[in-house]
Amino acid sequence: MITEQTDSHTLRSKTEWTRVEGNDIGWWVGYLESKGNIYFFATRITKQRSILNPAFVSPSQVFRRLKVEFPVSALYLRPLDLNT
Repeated sequence: MITEQTDSHTLRSKTEWTRVEGNDIGWWVGYLESKGNIYFFATRITKQRSILNPAFVSPSQVFRRLKVEFPVSALYLRPLDLNT
């Protein structure tokens, strides 16, 4: 399903979220087409609802580190170590 489309990219993705025993559990999976390249991703997010976590970063921050134009910022990912 097309989540977002501009002149520079197309994002196809699917999300789901649930709350179980005081935990937030979610996933986001899909792929981004940008400048002739395709970037696949799958992310699972789990955290206690009572704990705010400033280490969660937006998808746009992750893709910006990869030098990929990606303006969506509504969903959050776990921190990503790009040096490994």
